[in-house]
Amino acid sequence: MGAVIPLRRGRGRKPTQDGRQCFLLLPMHAAAPGRRLGFLYAVGYLDGRVKIGRSANPRRRVFSHWTTAEGRIAWAHVFAPIDHHLLAGAEYSALCEAAKVGNRIGNTEMFTGLTRADALACVREAIAWRLSWDKRVERTEFALRGAA
Repeated sequence: MGAVIPLRRGRGRKPTQDGRQCFLLLPMHAAAPGRRLGFLYAVGYLDGRVKIGRSANPRRRVFSHWTTAEGRIAWAHVFAPIDHHLLAGAEYSALCEAAKVGNRIGNTEMFTGLTRADALACVREAIAWRLSWDKRVERTEFALRGAA
């Protein structure tokens, strides 16, 4: 359901040069004819903060976090693409689950006290719940159309 990519800082090199090749492993976008897809991602900073977010282009978004943090990112995880209409709800659910485990920083998507395993579990659970919710809605709509 995705890949965890460790991003190491090089010794004696500029932070902007280090780890840049790792971003080529991340997807740029999800190509599917007639469907809008997006990704949920989690990024772990070296100071212990974790960010959970969504993007249509996770490579660009995670790279943006990396440059803003001046290369001080420990890991990044991009989850499999999901339909755009489920993306915002899945992100909200993931943030709510992460807030139960870690400490949310203000009203942002950043957390402290959240391990990588906890963050990934929260996002996976939110995606699974949203996908099952979407299937339940489809079955209900189909049943209602069949009854009409």
